[in-house]
Amino acid sequence: MSSKTRHSEPDERVAKAEKLLEEGKTKYEALEDLEKELGTIKRASEGCENVFHSLVEVSEAILSKHGQTARNHIERMDKLSKIGRGDLADLYAIAKDHLHTSGYYGQQFNTIQKHTLERVEKKVKEEIEKL
Repeated sequence: MSSKTRHSEPDERVAKAEKLLEEGKTKYEALEDLEKELGTIKRASEGCENVFHSLVEVSEAILSKHGQTARNHIERMDKLSKIGRGDLADLYAIAKDHLHTSGYYGQQFNTIQKHTLERVEKKVKEEIEKL
């Protein structure tokens, strides 16, 4: 009796590799075709970026009321903190990470982005009312 276990023959592995390659390529191309037709990934990433930039604009409006402006995101967060708007600076940091970096550039869309989008929407509307 042989204690040899059955190993796939090279021909079987090659056939399986070819099949998996073709299936994967077909599925990926189907997604690409659907994306071209619907543009969902592009729309979602641009949506994240637009919501983030609404926070940038509101932040700049608030800084402007204090006679200030910022050249970049880090400076904007720092200045918001210095004028007593740590709440806005904290949300800005979160939105920059979740919407700008992960949502727009990373094209990641999950509950984190959705929750952050909702928080930013609420805060921007509140701040607009105050302006």
